[in-house]
Amino acid sequence: MLSEREKMSYHKIYARKCPICGSEFETFNPKVLYDSHHCARKARKGGK
Repeated sequence: MLSEREKMSYHKIYARKCPICGSEFETFNPKVLYDSHHCARKARKGGK
């Protein structure tokens, strides 16, 4: 989760849900799909 200071920045915050583990997370980058490198690696390997 982002801190209150980060939430007050001028960047847009995107709320996402990880398709691998199902956890909700916030990010500044609109291209981010996974909440961690572990989930991204699982997605690349094709595992759920």
